[in-house]
Amino acid sequence: MKLYTELLKTLFKSKMEYRFNFFMEIFINIFTYVVTYIGIWVLIRRFGSIAGWDFYELMLLYNFNLFSYGAACFVLYIPMQSLEEMVRMGDFDGVLVKPMNPFLYLLMRQGYFGFVGHLILGFLVFGISLSHLQLEITAGFLFDMVLKLTGAVLLQSAVLIFTGALSFRFVRALAVRNVFIYTIREFINYPVSIYPKVLQVFLTVIVPYGFVNFYPVEALLNKQDGMLPLWLADGAGLLLGLLLAYLGYCFFMSSVRKYQSTGS
Repeated sequence: MKLYTELLKTLFKSKMEYRFNFFMEIFINIFTYVVTYIGIWVLIRRFGSIAGWDFYELMLLYNFNLFSYGAACFVLYIPMQSLEEMVRMGDFDGVLVKPMNPFLYLLMRQGYFGFVGHLILGFLVFGISLSHLQLEITAGFLFDMVLKLTGAVLLQSAVLIFTGALSFRFVRALAVRNVFIYTIREFINYPVSIYPKVLQVFLTVIVPYGFVNFYPVEALLNKQDGMLPLWLADGAGLLLGLLLAYLGYCFFMSSVRKYQSTGS
């Protein structure tokens, strides 16, 4: 962790050589998602609520998705994004000759500061939404929220790891990752309960994105709206996140053993 911190400092210094580009990237990310929040506000202004969820509840719901995605991608986006090209060109050979775990080596090579915007906006929106909700904000509540966010980050990480590791087996696998990240994940921008039962089951059991934000936030708000009882929705996210992140790591390491160099 000490070495990783030093590498991040070095990366940050290199980014500061082009400060305009660095800060514009963060600003554009923040601006893009601010527009999304405005879109939610317009919907609520027109219809009053969505399936009983008001504006600040939807802000909290959406922000769980945004913040956990940004935290996971800060560490994993570049390593998993670049993996396809490394496998295709045979550059992964260089990882295998390093005297350390190849998964950790990939993670320590480079973070991606573009996702700092997600985290900055996420903290701001958490403050705004919680201040407007009729909730008793205690130390216990905040600790519970941190645990739920940890589970959400682990679930987002598991998706990145699983889809990244597919490159070892199929080489060209970015299309699969994009389907999960940019298509399926979009469903949880709104309460899972608004969808047909078959889609609720899909987002709960098959691809459990519902545990990233819907079920944790439902439990935080004490709002029985989904297909699971609140006691199960309350604690399942963290346990599922730990399990799937571990399975993702195991899948990655088993996929490494199937890697075949290009021989070039």
